[in-house]
Amino acid sequence: MAATGGTKNLSAEMKEAAAKAAQESGVVQTALDIVQLYKGDKVATWEIIKKLGEGRGGFGAVYLVKDANGKIAGEYALKAEKASETTRVLKMEVYVLMELKKSNAKHFCDILDRGRANGYNFVVMTLVGPSFDEKVETNLMNLRKTASPDKAKQKFSLGCALSIGICVVDAIEELHGIGYLHRDIKPGNFAIGKSDPRRIIMLDFGMARKYIDSQGKVRVPRWAAGFRGTVRYAPLSCHISRDHCRKDDLESFLYMQVRVVEIELTKGSLPWKHLESRDEIGQLKEKCRGESIKLLMGGCPKEYVTILDYIDNICYYHTPDYNLIRQHFKTALQINNLNEYPYDWENQPHQLNN
Repeated sequence: MAATGGTKNLSAEMKEAAAKAAQESGVVQTALDIVQLYKGDKVATWEIIKKLGEGRGGFGAVYLVKDANGKIAGEYALKAEKASETTRVLKMEVYVLMELKKSNAKHFCDILDRGRANGYNFVVMTLVGPSFDEKVETNLMNLRKTASPDKAKQKFSLGCALSIGICVVDAIEELHGIGYLHRDIKPGNFAIGKSDPRRIIMLDFGMARKYIDSQGKVRVPRWAAGFRGTVRYAPLSCHISRDHCRKDDLESFLYMQVRVVEIELTKGSLPWKHLESRDEIGQLKEKCRGESIKLLMGGCPKEYVTILDYIDNICYYHTPDYNLIRQHFKTALQINNLNEYPYDWENQPHQLNN
């Protein structure tokens, strides 16, 4: 099985890999014992205000906290895992965010505190979204759903989706720039900034993996790799047990774009939305490269097809041309006489202030 080629003519490989990858459909993530905390509980100097949510990026729960000593103003997000966990998902999250901070990356949360207390490893970071609560969690998919009471209109405008795409490519390039792959690119792992509604934030690095070695060279791909990510957005490589590389984050990103416009960012849905079998989803993704391209890209700007073809032809060891992808999005904006700003949610402030 060639690890350095494109992603064409994969049917035979898919069938061969099926026996090797007998894992359930859905999100493959680390099974953690959920750390249950309650209002008034303390982790180090941080007091729990309430639970924000569960089941994201391999974590059991995320909590809203404040500094119990009153030395640090404001409210923040706390993630915790038991110190006895054998698979240290939180350790990866912290390490990636610290490396991103050193590189002055713009599309990520800032860490305020990290450590171990009460038998937990924990990290405290900045919140995302002006109103990050149970009812209005401002990740991209929830923002899209609140765009209109009419379900048929719950999609971002083309201009907004293209503009989001430019920012997401920036975030992916920043992450790849420090030597890491995300491996779970999807709308739910992006949110808007708390103080800046034009800042797109990448979230959740529990599945991240370093793709370079200690010498700064791209690691040799493993012969077979386990499935990682969310099936709906997973790249073809995952369906045939190939090791993840930089192009795969970009492929997942493009599926996300097709999901979050009129297609899920642009069109509103993906053609394999109602399929449950991971093998069937992989086969349809492959089919959408050929004569059935309209199943995936119908209604999208023609630049999306160009981007997909470019991504499919990136080899394992090659550095993607992120600027080329951004330029295709900018071209689509110009051809359709659209502006990059304002974003849709800036025109609907109720989405941000509930």
